[in-house]
Amino acid sequence: MARDPIIEPFNVKLTTTFPKTINTISPPTVLPSGEVTPVQFRFGPKEKAVVFMNGSVQSGLFATSDRKDCDLEFMQFVTPTRLVRVYVNFLAGSTTFDFTSDIRQHEFLDTPTTDNGTILVPVHGPFMSATTHKAGTTRDGHFINSMEDHPGFGTPPFVVAENGERHFLFRVSYLQNFVTLLVFLHPSKRRQPIALIRWIVTYEFDVKWRAGQIATIFGKGEMAPGKVTTDPGALVDFERRVNSPPRIVINQIINPKLMQGVALPDPDQSFFNPLPHPAAAGDFWVP
Repeated sequence: MARDPIIEPFNVKLTTTFPKTINTISPPTVLPSGEVTPVQFRFGPKEKAVVFMNGSVQSGLFATSDRKDCDLEFMQFVTPTRLVRVYVNFLAGSTTFDFTSDIRQHEFLDTPTTDNGTILVPVHGPFMSATTHKAGTTRDGHFINSMEDHPGFGTPPFVVAENGERHFLFRVSYLQNFVTLLVFLHPSKRRQPIALIRWIVTYEFDVKWRAGQIATIFGKGEMAPGKVTTDPGALVDFERRVNSPPRIVINQIINPKLMQGVALPDPDQSFFNPLPHPAAAGDFWVP
């Protein structure tokens, strides 16, 4: 059996590019079919990547023939902390969708996903890499790969409340913690994390309406990246996680259509209150 290559931290490189603040907010529009599009909060155009990472490693192969059995990939984990959406009536009443208690401190896998018409499913999970299994083109034990991501957040502009009235979007509060790892695949099939970066995505926005149309959306959306580390001591806790990753993908933790902003969540996660929302100011709705 081939021996696993030797990976030295100083031979590992991971470079990253992150946007600083959100710069794309798309209000809802009415399609020819009559369907209303969601309000979208993104750091760039829809479906366009804004986070970029490039990884490389010079590994100490014991035999050239081992090259075909090795590879370099990115894996990404997400730990949500907060996911709340608040809708209010322009007179009284509010509906809150709060997933926080269900998702807080639970770690999920993040992979490229596609909509097959029913649920979002991994494309080539568990990896986030731009390409997979390039080992055949690697020279002299030098492996490279890259990844990209486009975190976004969508939500319906209004919902039909428990009392049959429309409630309109007032607030979104969203926070997720990401860990992206550069992972080396050994001939023994063992995955070894060799670099990582932690980063946080937050959205905190309030909305005001005028005559049935969104007049203003104000608040902030930010990405906060940490520092890249190749320190084996900081990576040891991820050995088990990269070799036995979570089976649930982040986009599958709640109704996937709600993640895209076109449907309601489980009723157990919604809360109707007939009273005016205490945080909604008098000018939330202007005739």
